[in-house]
Amino acid sequence: MAEEHTGLSDEEFEKLYDDARLALHVKRTEEALEIAQRLVGARPTSTTAHELLGDVKAALGQLEEAEQEYRLAAELEPANADAHRKLGAVVLQRKSAEFQQRMLEMQLEDRTLRGAPHPEAEGAAVRSGLFPGLGQLYNGDYEKGAALAAGGMITLGLAVNGVFGLISPETGHGREVFYLVLGGIGYLAIYVYSIWDAIRTAREHQRMRDLYRPTEKP
Repeated sequence: MAEEHTGLSDEEFEKLYDDARLALHVKRTEEALEIAQRLVGARPTSTTAHELLGDVKAALGQLEEAEQEYRLAAELEPANADAHRKLGAVVLQRKSAEFQQRMLEMQLEDRTLRGAPHPEAEGAAVRSGLFPGLGQLYNGDYEKGAALAAGGMITLGLAVNGVFGLISPETGHGREVFYLVLGGIGYLAIYVYSIWDAIRTAREHQRMRDLYRPTEKP
């Protein structure tokens, strides 16, 4: 396809193109961007220049602008299979990113409806420190919170039963020792896990808020 020659000779264009490719390869994307924009400005009907600019935009994470450049390159040269391939890839990448963002936003909305829009790690840790499961309830993880609370009550009940059995005057306390050990270890494991999980979940909620709702105040 014939290209409009404006401001640059073929030799200058090729040298700048190679310089941009090298800069892009060694992660000097700002330098590559400057060169690619110069090439597009000099030859606005060049599919090579638009495809290069699309590559730079994609490397910078500017997917919408990259899609526009690839689409323009494909329209200028319909037989350019490489431009069509890159266009399809960036469209799929954008759709995937939009889908993931929507899923995270839906999770945030779900937490808000559950009454825990802004859980903080410290608050979650304190609540789980009082009793297993309370931190999860604070985070909005009602099912997990209920399960941990139930497990905590069962294991704590076993341990208490073992203690009362040991202080009774009856002889033979093998079963009571078993209850005490099993209940004590089980409760400790649930207790530690509840605190760790509550902190981790609260921090993940905070990370999602920072990513997708940067202007929202807690």
